[in-house]
Amino acid sequence: MTASESTSRLPDRVDLAVVGGGVCGSVCAAEAARRGARVAVLEKEAEVAEEGSGRSFGSLRVQGRHPAETPLAVDAIELWREAARTIGVDFELVQGGNLYVAEHEAEVDQLRQQLVEARAAGLADVRLLGPEEVREIVPCLTRRVAAGLYSARDAHCDPRKATRAYAALAEKHGAQIAVGTRAVDLLVADGKIAGVRTERGDVRARAVVVAAGVWTPRLVRRLGIRMRGKEGRRAPHTLNGTAFAIGRTIAAILENFQEPSGEVAIPEVLHPHLPTGMTMIPWKGAGGPGAG
Repeated sequence: MTASESTSRLPDRVDLAVVGGGVCGSVCAAEAARRGARVAVLEKEAEVAEEGSGRSFGSLRVQGRHPAETPLAVDAIELWREAARTIGVDFELVQGGNLYVAEHEAEVDQLRQQLVEARAAGLADVRLLGPEEVREIVPCLTRRVAAGLYSARDAHCDPRKATRAYAALAEKHGAQIAVGTRAVDLLVADGKIAGVRTERGDVRARAVVVAAGVWTPRLVRRLGIRMRGKEGRRAPHTLNGTAFAIGRTIAAILENFQEPSGEVAIPEVLHPHLPTGMTMIPWKGAGGPGAG
């Protein structure tokens, strides 16, 4: 997806118009195009995955979700594994599990409650671990450990690479990715959705998917739909690391994961509080993805 595509002519009419070139929009476009639909993706940035999807942790998490989400999350993990095998692009999928770490007894009580909820949702493989079991999974933990809650099936990937892989797949199946194309309104005719109005012109469509992240409430407001959302830009920061040593997503004082490059992603909200020049301490047990 290059900036030059923003100068190409928009289609007058399609079967499906997708507002937003994030992961939801790109996956939706790829699947609809694969099934033979004429699809146009309308993305306001110069490339796809420049907003929330490209700035996320890329966490593919099953545990710790609302029970209504669990069946979708379980199916999604399998779809991501299939995509890693078949899509033809390495988006750095690591199925190394997800570990919640408790330092104090009060936090252990929270993990026990999460375990009850996980079992009720059918997640029989989620386990409550003691301190030594936690350190077996992540030997480089240095802080006090009281317990851990571990789901081995959870994974993470590079969210920008994954999103762009699906956008490329959508194009391969015939979808048009129109970058630099801001959607400003939804078209309605005879009480039904009729397309999307953009700053570059109208695109008529039989169906519209609004996958615009935090900008979605603004677009659907005129339809009488009220959504909670907060506009803004947030992104994880990275610390230069050492050899790949942590194949899991770890949540404790801060949520983080380590990329195969050695960089460690941390939440933006914590970045200003980290010491300047913070570095990773080499761990002798580093041995590649999935190494614990």
